[in-house]
Amino acid sequence: MAENQKFGEKSVQILVSTKKQKTISRSFSITGKGLHYGKDTRVEVHPAKVDRGIVFQVFQNQKDLFIPTHFYHLHDGNRNSTLLKEGVSLSTVEHFLAAAWGADVDNLLVKVEGDELPAGEGNCSLWIENFNRVGYKEQKLNRVYYQIDETLVVGNCGKYLFALPSNVFKVTYFLDYFFESTFALCMTFSEDETEFLKIAQARTFAFQDEIQYIIQTGLGKGVKDSALILDNKGRADKSLYIQGEPVYHKIIDLIGDLMLLGRRIVGHFVGIRSGHSLNHQMVKLIAKKARLFDE
Repeated sequence: MAENQKFGEKSVQILVSTKKQKTISRSFSITGKGLHYGKDTRVEVHPAKVDRGIVFQVFQNQKDLFIPTHFYHLHDGNRNSTLLKEGVSLSTVEHFLAAAWGADVDNLLVKVEGDELPAGEGNCSLWIENFNRVGYKEQKLNRVYYQIDETLVVGNCGKYLFALPSNVFKVTYFLDYFFESTFALCMTFSEDETEFLKIAQARTFAFQDEIQYIIQTGLGKGVKDSALILDNKGRADKSLYIQGEPVYHKIIDLIGDLMLLGRRIVGHFVGIRSGHSLNHQMVKLIAKKARLFDE
């Protein structure tokens, strides 16, 4: 299935897949409001050449800048993943990147007029539907990916994210009301068992006691009518699209954040109350173990 290239440390290997790289067959465009800031953004998504990866071309404040999907450009966002280069930032890229993962796409040029990607309902469905509408094109070179060979862990304050060896990509996520054990949810997504379309519809959410802070910080404006609000017993203010929807959204966020490695990864990731901060820490730890940078 794969040829071991013997790069990186023992804990993370760089492999060549038997699968070919993919892009989309033709371009499409979308205009919509950003998830957090609620501003209108126009996006054009174009096919890209082999080995280009996913690159954002951001038009902002009379600047035109290319920002590759890479942890080098990761900026500490507030409840999202933000890319920053030369003073130009693009927020909430994780849902788009998760959709690209789910659509099995490697190479894209994404032209963005704005500072945040359109949110749709705060899930991946907007992007998956358009990827499927325009179709896909197989490219000549094989895909390169990372594989977890030894356990890695990041965590703090009762929140943890583990990366375990596995022959397939898998995520198990545990969500509760933190130290008040009023409810608990645990779901698993596996690429060989679960259709990504199922979890792509999982909307963003917040707990009721976080809403005041979110409003005060000016976040969540683009999905205030579609985001789920959970009480301390895990009950949502809206009907769920799928059972375990809040947990599956956490899985979407993790998949999107892992794409910041610049390539796909194979392993079993286990999240316990984890979020973007630990996702970003894990990305950087994997990159270090794969010798993608030196401290």
